[in-house]
Amino acid sequence: YAFVRIPGLGAARAACLNASTSFFGLPAEQKRRHRVAPSATLRHAGYLDFGNDLQAFEVPLRLNGGFAWPPDGELQRAARRAIGLLFSASKAALAAVALAAGLDSAAITAMLDLAASSEAGRSAGSSLRLCQYDAPATESAITQPWHTDGTLLTLAPAGTAARLVCRHASDGSPIAPEASMMPDEALMFAGDVLSFLTGGAIPACMHAVLPPPAAGRASMPFFLRPGRNVTLRPPASCAGVQSITMAQLERMGNERGIRQGWPWKQSTY
Repeated sequence: YAFVRIPGLGAARAACLNASTSFFGLPAEQKRRHRVAPSATLRHAGYLDFGNDLQAFEVPLRLNGGFAWPPDGELQRAARRAIGLLFSASKAALAAVALAAGLDSAAITAMLDLAASSEAGRSAGSSLRLCQYDAPATESAITQPWHTDGTLLTLAPAGTAARLVCRHASDGSPIAPEASMMPDEALMFAGDVLSFLTGGAIPACMHAVLPPPAAGRASMPFFLRPGRNVTLRPPASCAGVQSITMAQLERMGNERGIRQGWPWKQSTY
């Protein structure tokens, strides 16, 4: 992983986390009004209740029908500002990483599918996820289990409590990066999509979230993803690994073990 300093992020982060905390404090029935049914172009959007003391409000880069902002406008203003900063930074970082890895930067950027959402069959998969972790009712060693993101890159400003832990790719030792982060910094790490495109040369960051303190924990990771209709192709050196669409990776990756079957993941994790 790496730390990325983004001018203006500190103020945008504070506004976003304050607004999301207010939203998550609403009665459950009001929050459920902001649910959005999954579709061919959007997997997650609006209010999400993942269980395990985790709820979220996901804001896609391009909004499709069914998405509704909370009426007071505070969350909308804060989230739009944060998305603009995090998307610009992540897109620039992706171009640099692709160049360093010997990939076609233009082709990688084209995967982001930035066409307007009104164009049939096209979608922008990137999104900002505002998360609220509540203190567990019973003692727990971990709130969000070890996992890798289905992203090209994830940019995560520090949460309100330093509970994110990453696993070192070489020896599996845990690292707690949030404790040293500044307000205008974001933690940047690769997800399974970038790892797939490089045949594991860039490993996806395995990470987890430890139980929050009594006051809970708010966070706001930004997920830079290809459009769901984009076909992902592994390097020619990865014999036996089949191409897969982004939608397939999201839908089947963890449920049917596709990601875990990639040879570089078996050797790395």
